[in-house]
Amino acid sequence: MTSHRQLAAASLASPFTQSGVPKVYDEVREPDRQATAELLKTWQASFFPCSSENDARDHQYLDVGCGPGNFTLKYLLSLCPPTLKRLVASDNSEAMLDYARMVHAHPKIDHRLLDIAVDDDVTRFIAEEGRFERVYSFLAFHWIQNRGAALKNIERLMTSGGECLVIYNPYPAPALLYRALLESKSWAKYHDVIWRAMPVFHEHSDAVSLRKNLFDLVKLTALIPLTCELVGVNVKSASIDDAVRLYAIGTPIYKLLAEEEKPELFKFVKNFMLQGHCSSFSTEGTTKQLRFVFHGYKP
Repeated sequence: MTSHRQLAAASLASPFTQSGVPKVYDEVREPDRQATAELLKTWQASFFPCSSENDARDHQYLDVGCGPGNFTLKYLLSLCPPTLKRLVASDNSEAMLDYARMVHAHPKIDHRLLDIAVDDDVTRFIAEEGRFERVYSFLAFHWIQNRGAALKNIERLMTSGGECLVIYNPYPAPALLYRALLESKSWAKYHDVIWRAMPVFHEHSDAVSLRKNLFDLVKLTALIPLTCELVGVNVKSASIDDAVRLYAIGTPIYKLLAEEEKPELFKFVKNFMLQGHCSSFSTEGTTKQLRFVFHGYKP
């Protein structure tokens, strides 16, 4: 019962529960997926739970926070051993999973509901799905309030000797937008809704503080770090119209707005973008961003 209550409470604040959001994410986030795919390719070569392709015939891998399912199908599955038994794509949004099942299905991919930060839900998931030789998570951790609980649960989901790769953004653009919305009197009546959905981000931007934050997170687990690093990436910027559509529709307040309020939100988001406050949009066409990369194994 605890997990269901927590999942329900989270869904009230999450923008990802809205039916139109998965399609927008699928259409607009391709530059992020391409940049993440390059990181995946770089670190994939250092995975060693399978000494040969045949060793994967009884294995299953897990993608935590699969979203609309595009990355899981297009990039992750293609880098898995062809003999892999099963790839489970999980998310805490039924809207995302329903979209992924319809648009990015594959015989080897099973889409399952999972809130990685809720212990009871992970216990249920392990009982139903088992444990995994590899656990991946791409650009999902910056949406998680309790990252310590999430990483501990990734450890629980792994087999002994299994490996994980977690990649996320220390400065997610939605967090900066949500802060601007919180500071604006125009959206004061939605303060609590915005606050509940606010991604955690780091106030200190220096590399030393950011690396320490990641190391401190990993120390909460018994996982052995193979890579625990801050990496710079160049990401192609979406067009201003696509960026505004993504971030406006993706806010937790969009579904609550009256029709006459929606143009005002789009205007607010566009001004925010053009003022250079969004790390994933640039009028120059390319953005320079940071990523946390953690690759570890379970002894």
